Amino acid sequence: MKVPIELKAITVALSLLLTGCSTLNDSNQLVLQVQAPPGTKFTCHYKFSEHSGSIKTATTAAGDATFLSIPIRDGSCEITKQDPVILKAIITESGKERFSFRSATNTPAFRLIRSSGDWRTEVIR
Repeated sequence: MKVPIELKAITVALSLLLTGCSTLNDSNQLVLQVQAPPGTKFTCHYKFSEHSGSIKTATTAAGDATFLSIPIRDGSCEITKQDPVILKAIITESGKERFSFRSATNTPAFRLIRSSGDWRTEVIR
């Protein structure tokens, strides 16, 4: 017996609604966004529990970039910018802004640290 494609689509949609989908649900996500002039290049080295990596990217034409979305954990990320511009890092947890840091133009790198649920910043260069 063939199942109509519409029925398959409805089944998938109901499954997502009933069970949730981690990529669509930011209720337990730590999100890192950077705001700087469009095209600003930066690198982020991060380690939050079992999540770690290195991301090299640039802000978009709108002047922002959301580049990290992981489960909320303690840890840190080091952001290094290539250009002497003001760069603002914004941390959102469970959909609410929790912390932000605005670097000076002469600050090439800084570290955002989450420890016991609290955030702080270290200028590292």
